[in-house]
Amino acid sequence: MSRTSEMMGSQVASAAASVITSAVALATIKESAIKATIQQILALRSGPPTVSPETEKTIARVQAELARSTESWKKVDWRGAKRGNKPGHAPYSNSNSSSSSNSSSSSSSQPYTRGPSSLAPRGSGPPPKYVSRFKASEKVDDAILLVIQGKLNKFSQRNYVETHAFMCQILDEGKTHFLKDFMKFVFQKATREELMCPSYAQLLCELASKYTVLLTEMVERYREFSAIFADISEEELSVEDYKALLEANSDKAYRLGYAQFLGELAKYNVLDTALFVESIGSIVGKIPAIADATNGKRLLEDYCECLIRILRAIHTEKSSVATSLRTIVKERFLEPLMPYTVKGCCASYKSLSPKGRCMILDITDMVKKF
Repeated sequence: MSRTSEMMGSQVASAAASVITSAVALATIKESAIKATIQQILALRSGPPTVSPETEKTIARVQAELARSTESWKKVDWRGAKRGNKPGHAPYSNSNSSSSSNSSSSSSSQPYTRGPSSLAPRGSGPPPKYVSRFKASEKVDDAILLVIQGKLNKFSQRNYVETHAFMCQILDEGKTHFLKDFMKFVFQKATREELMCPSYAQLLCELASKYTVLLTEMVERYREFSAIFADISEEELSVEDYKALLEANSDKAYRLGYAQFLGELAKYNVLDTALFVESIGSIVGKIPAIADATNGKRLLEDYCECLIRILRAIHTEKSSVATSLRTIVKERFLEPLMPYTVKGCCASYKSLSPKGRCMILDITDMVKKF
């Protein structure tokens, strides 16, 4: 047993010795290779590398070609004639003439250079293309509109004075071509941003009271946006006018925003009272048709909510427009709404829900206090 152990120990020792010997030899080889590489690198640092004679000839030939190209560039008259020719000489001649053949033969030996159109100095060459002043002004107006939209996208009560002064500066300069798009943009933002709606109404009314041209455009946009209350149709999707239909449906979805904005505008003595009377009359006048419709419950409730928002806006307002509007609403529109407040009347109308009846009751109670 002990002899076997001794034999195994001697075998292990001999194997370990051979491994160690191999490792030392490998390390010696790697070390010598590394040293040789270092020597090569150091040899390169001692001086510039040697260049073969063929490479030197090639470099000289390239330098000569570059020198000739420079000389030919200096002799070219970019108006199309060589130096020394009479002024006004045609830059190009007939291809069949001898001068053309001579110039072509002499230029064939020269390297290619850029044509006169790409390297012509300032002030030479054909006159610039005519640009219409009207087209240029449209671009300026578009740029102004983009700047204004950027301002309005950051509009708040904090920067109200700054935004108002900015708009006054533009309008004082007589720039008005952008007003239609500007007014539409403001109306859209006012109807979609409930919290900022009063600020937009204040901004427009203060500007319109100062600039007549803005007031005219404001009336046009008011009529355009108020027309949404006159449209209670539920049309099917049409592929031919799909985009227009999507826009119409989007506008209908923001009826409540329109109503709130109209109510805020009524607080200022800028727009005529008749405009607001027309809008309220349009809403009240559509209620009977909606109440008798088959699927008009949701639409009837939306119209009632529109009326509530307008009436709340002018309920305690002391402006002359709001005061006269309250009187007219009480005289003209209270009586037509009373049949829809009677107890048990929901059974007589297809689309008058209990919620809709309660909303009309709120409207009539508010109007009675005017």
